[in-house]
Amino acid sequence: MAAFSKGGTTSPDLYIGITCIFLVLLNTVLNSVVFWHNYKKKSSVARSLYLILAVADLATAWVLLAATSVHILEECNPDVDEYCGDKNYFGRIRNASTGLNVYTIVSWTMTLSPANITAFLAFTRFLQIRYPLRPLHLKYWVSGLLLTLVWLPVVVGCAMLDVGGGEECSFPKRLNVLYHSWIYCPRVFGIRLSGQSNYLLMTSVSAFLQVGAIIVSILTIFELVKVYLNPVSEGTRRAEHKTKSSVKILLTNLGSVLFVIFMITTATKSKNNQDDADSITLAEGILYLIIGSFIPSLISTLNPIIYIILTPK
Repeated sequence: MAAFSKGGTTSPDLYIGITCIFLVLLNTVLNSVVFWHNYKKKSSVARSLYLILAVADLATAWVLLAATSVHILEECNPDVDEYCGDKNYFGRIRNASTGLNVYTIVSWTMTLSPANITAFLAFTRFLQIRYPLRPLHLKYWVSGLLLTLVWLPVVVGCAMLDVGGGEECSFPKRLNVLYHSWIYCPRVFGIRLSGQSNYLLMTSVSAFLQVGAIIVSILTIFELVKVYLNPVSEGTRRAEHKTKSSVKILLTNLGSVLFVIFMITTATKSKNNQDDADSITLAEGILYLIIGSFIPSLISTLNPIIYIILTPK
């Protein structure tokens, strides 16, 4: 379909596609290492969350970047692509296919899933430091995480598949710059929403979790300062291990915090009707590509790097 040029060997599409492929391969190697390292550990809440995070990070790269690279490297075909002739590569094609709508549900889910998981890591780490003698029940934490992960596919699924009312804006339109579809007046849980309202609803659970993660991260830092000021009560080696583990989780969640904030602030830039969407600018097209593919995939690649660097052999 092409994006910023005619696809194939034309630039910059060629360089963007090659970068996507490189990040997918790097992500695969790094998250495989993290998964195997945790797989060999004995069962715990942290182990289970890191296993889920490694799988989610890996899936994020493959779902977002692999599809983006194929989409961008595919040459523009004037006989098929509605906007190929006038180089409006960011235009929409009406009535996206069911397959594309399903992919959109999956890709949006993978975009924010790692942020939910890192927030749960921050919650559990604080509780382990503050209340070391209270055990964390694995089934409750994993069940709670799964409930938060279900929110996004349900909301996006309603928007993409529960169309009705006969309004033109209620049918999914294909986004050329991303291998996505979008709806400008979706119906979610039977309620008609604007495009911006739907965007905010999609990110609401992740935003709520990140607010909580910020609070517990600050509290965790206070607890670590107490340990630093009174290392005798903990033991030097144990205090050092606790600090490294906490810093690892805090840094891992930092990227998710920034990304969720970035997504919410850019929600005001989303288009609310088809006429505005057809006039999308180059800067807006680049912004969609960054939000929809590169930032979540980059964070999913940095997460295992942070883990490997801050984890003892």
